[in-house]
Amino acid sequence: MKQPQPDDDDNALFATLATVSAQLFLIVGGVIPYIPQYYEIVSTGNSSGFSLYVCLAIVASSLLRISYWFRKSYDIALLFQSIVMVICMVVMLELCIRTERRNGRFRSEHFFLELEPAYFWKWTDLLSYLQAMVFIMVISTFVVLFLGWVPGMAESVGFSALVIEACLALPQFLNNYNNKTTHGMNKAMVCLWGLGDIFKLTYYLTREVPLPFLLCACFQFLLDVLILAQIFIYGDHPKSGTDR
Repeated sequence: MKQPQPDDDDNALFATLATVSAQLFLIVGGVIPYIPQYYEIVSTGNSSGFSLYVCLAIVASSLLRISYWFRKSYDIALLFQSIVMVICMVVMLELCIRTERRNGRFRSEHFFLELEPAYFWKWTDLLSYLQAMVFIMVISTFVVLFLGWVPGMAESVGFSALVIEACLALPQFLNNYNNKTTHGMNKAMVCLWGLGDIFKLTYYLTREVPLPFLLCACFQFLLDVLILAQIFIYGDHPKSGTDR
């Protein structure tokens, strides 16, 4: 019987370590762009430059992916990535709410259970955002588990997550456009978005992925480029605060 060669053992160990490292990076890598933005808000005491709708896009796409997992289990690393990103966005929301309250920018209180469309995702307490997340999770899970027998219904949940994720940077782009400044937006966050999307686009180009995946990745990268262009167009001058 042929004995295993030491080189074979080393190669197997290296392959295992590389796989585990890649999965760990996949799980926590999405958090990295928000670390500099978090410290930017802490150091300046101002969160107006960061759009909370970025959190909405990430939370919605992540929760939809989690729901879809109950219908069609996929790579467990991607599942944990979605869970970690939801936790990350809860941390960002808590910081932004605390900062806005400390700055006295809440003229009045607004809560999720008041069901006021005009103040959707503009609530003044963290509990309201958590309640909205539970609502999204319950509805999407119901669709996947109990309406999954309808042709294309469960797949629509997964595709919706893909489209929402592609629009991740759109709220930040619109926030900069409306404010006519990029003040308060951490530039490192946007650069890390871009690097991540380049990696994703390269991965898709080297694999036979469905066309919608490729188109969404291209759109995501285009938004990164447009936001970087806004830095040069609008500059970094402060904008007077507005209450909400």
